[in-house]
Amino acid sequence: MVQQIIAYVILVAGLVYAAIILKTSYDNWCEVKASPGKFSVLFPSEFILFLLASLSVPDYVMQTILGKQLRIVEDRELPGTVVGCGVVPGSILAFLLLIKGNPADTMTLIICSIGVMIGSFIGSELIGKLDGQKIKTLMQIALILSLIFLVIKMIVSKGRISSDVALSGWKLYTVAFLCLLSGIINMFGVPMKPTRTAIFLIAGLSPLATLTLVVVLGSLAPISGGIEVIRRGIYQKKMVFSATTLGTLGGIIGALFVVSIPEMFLNVLLIAVMLIAILLMFRD
Repeated sequence: MVQQIIAYVILVAGLVYAAIILKTSYDNWCEVKASPGKFSVLFPSEFILFLLASLSVPDYVMQTILGKQLRIVEDRELPGTVVGCGVVPGSILAFLLLIKGNPADTMTLIICSIGVMIGSFIGSELIGKLDGQKIKTLMQIALILSLIFLVIKMIVSKGRISSDVALSGWKLYTVAFLCLLSGIINMFGVPMKPTRTAIFLIAGLSPLATLTLVVVLGSLAPISGGIEVIRRGIYQKKMVFSATTLGTLGGIIGALFVVSIPEMFLNVLLIAVMLIAILLMFRD
């Protein structure tokens, strides 16, 4: 019951954010149209991107690749862009997963969610005080660390499969603190899903409980930091608008018709995508 309430709160927050983005875009449509990029490219790209996100491919990494490859996002805009793009589709994905009743302890979910939300708020405040070069350097370092955690996750998931769905005591609050740190880093446009997955698996949670927590926390981070993104207006207007509209549709279709793909194939795909993002971030 509590998880269903959380699901609807996340959904409402996502819809409110969508309404604000659409109204802001409408009120400043000339500025949106004048921003770099073409809707004919961004609409289908965001649709496909969030189809892939429903298969657990980090949307932050794919947004980084998209923006950098098209050369339409400045370094200073990148964190706000990837955060802003992920709010609405992410909230839909989290809602659909929670409403299905996948196993995850409610108290573990609440405590870790509070940690991520606090961290995301702190990170969104910090990001506005840094220039483009510092943001780029932080993203380069954090992307490499995120790749390392992805490899750790692959190693851990090959070991003993736990059936636990809850954390308690010092372990719960240690994990919650790590979630807070991940929320701060997330606001710099760095994907934290591999990192959080590794943390929960190492802490002893089952793969299904881990999946539920990672998806929910992955939606709460951009929701918490997205308020500051809108207020500052430092994001790629066309990408965020495209993600809020066609990207959301792609996420819904992906969540409803999601197919299982071999874990090894997914891991290889994730590593390849993250390496591409790292190479693009190191490119001038």
